[in-house]
Amino acid sequence: MRKHFIHGAAAAFGAAALTFGSISTASAAEPAHSGPASSPAAYVDYLEHSDEDGASETLEEFHSLTTSEQKRFIGYLQDPALFTEFLTQSTGEAAASTDTDDIQVTALRGGDVTLEAEQTGSALAVAAKRPLPKGNHTVTRSNKIKLMGVTVMEFKIWETFYSNGRTITKVVDADGGKKNYSGVVKMSKGIAKKQLGKQSFCKKGGPCSSGNTAVASIVWEGEVVISGGTFQVDKKQTLVSNVYGTATSTLVNV
Repeated sequence: MRKHFIHGAAAAFGAAALTFGSISTASAAEPAHSGPASSPAAYVDYLEHSDEDGASETLEEFHSLTTSEQKRFIGYLQDPALFTEFLTQSTGEAAASTDTDDIQVTALRGGDVTLEAEQTGSALAVAAKRPLPKGNHTVTRSNKIKLMGVTVMEFKIWETFYSNGRTITKVVDADGGKKNYSGVVKMSKGIAKKQLGKQSFCKKGGPCSSGNTAVASIVWEGEVVISGGTFQVDKKQTLVSNVYGTATSTLVNV
């Protein structure tokens, strides 16, 4: 597994942007007035009553933080800029080989906040050298935001496609999932769509040929409730894989 660390958001996100409408940026030290992010005790109560899968593990992680760390955690939870950066994390990512697990970590706020983008794929891939062998191959894309080492949100999209040894002939399955322990962001998943796409492949110094790609997409709809304001969030997450074992993903406004 490869793990890359990037300090600062600019290198990871480029010019990508998320539009909330008129949203004000809150300081990490600015407290919330109500809701799960109003205090450490309110966040604990939120997790104790959450039916989200994995909430109990997140509660244990939060309890393991010191009192000072828990206060900083709550401050970051009220910073809309962090969720802006997280929700644009997938946009513009370079192609990644599906024959290895690859994690890109972006450290923010002195390392208190980390944004993780992970891509995994079939161990049979021989990326960029020859087409994948006959059979099904699966590629998964995951994006997480962690505050003080505690995961508060994770989005996943995956697809399985069939290679006949020359090109992709079918997208067998596509879907996605989420984990959300933020208490300030509400997201719902639309129906995953799958289809074949087209792409040209050009060998260095040689001829070009065309082939199919596997395309999966999901529309996420929701809202952010921070500092008394509610802001609409609609994002389309797309994953495109080719027969040579490389994949790209994007997360854009809709």
